[in-house]
Amino acid sequence: TKLDVTAEPLLTEILATYPTKIVKGLPVLDKYLRWPGCELFIMGGLAALQVGPVGRNLSGARMASSRIVPALIKSRARVSFAQIAR
Repeated sequence: TKLDVTAEPLLTEILATYPTKIVKGLPVLDKYLRWPGCELFIMGGLAALQVGPVGRNLSGARMASSRIVPALIKSRARVSFAQIAR
């Protein structure tokens, strides 16, 4: 099955609000698999440009989670620090 982010109904509004480069139907994500400009993380086949062809299987899920978790921890630390600073 060929993946195409522009054909995904759930991502239509994201694409309109946060446009990103698309390469052969796949979005270009940051190193944390985050959609540029927002806090949306992508796993699975749509993350294949960053994770590779294993993105669709369990080892790909493991690789993706090892990239996403550090971003979530950093994000959570920023929120906690902002609350302390108040």
